[in-house]
Amino acid sequence: MYFILYPLNYLRLRNERGALILWRDVIPVSVITLAVVLFFELVPGANFYGKDGFVERTGGVTSTLTGFYIAGLLAVATFTVTQTALDQPIKVGPVFLGKGDARESLSRREYVCIMFGYLSALSLGYSLFSALAGASAGAIANVVGDSSVIIGRIIVTPHGVIGCGGEIAVVVLVSHIALTTGYGLYYLTKKIYEREPTLGKKR
Repeated sequence: MYFILYPLNYLRLRNERGALILWRDVIPVSVITLAVVLFFELVPGANFYGKDGFVERTGGVTSTLTGFYIAGLLAVATFTVTQTALDQPIKVGPVFLGKGDARESLSRREYVCIMFGYLSALSLGYSLFSALAGASAGAIANVVGDSSVIIGRIIVTPHGVIGCGGEIAVVVLVSHIALTTGYGLYYLTKKIYEREPTLGKKR
């Protein structure tokens, strides 16, 4: 069973200070989430859960991206570029799996493989969720009903609470996938080919 959860090792990656690298995403993910959720809450008729809505559309995108991530993972795993630091520990901006105490940092190959394995699992899971959400959104709305509770001057409905909470969770996940994809592309197009500077030798 452990092998199914192995791609989630990305969540354990830490920088040289011992902090989880996921913390770098907090501010951009929060800004994106706030903007998108406010749009769907304030714009009348904006379609989030329904047919051809945000969840369904992004689910279609991630289902396509799953193949891209797997192809990227295969490419990185089989790179045979010579005279590079591809399989040497990362020296600038090292990344550690776990606390990193008394251990070498990951190599660029290891780091990108973990990243794309994580993205593959995450995008596949989200694609399945979007299909399930689209099929069950109407039924869940009927079960929840239109009951409401007045707290002070605010009218709170279970439908609104569940809907808004779901929107926040979905947008956080989608924005996280987008940002992590950006990191992966940056490594594939630039960092993975960089050579370590060698003193006294021409590059």
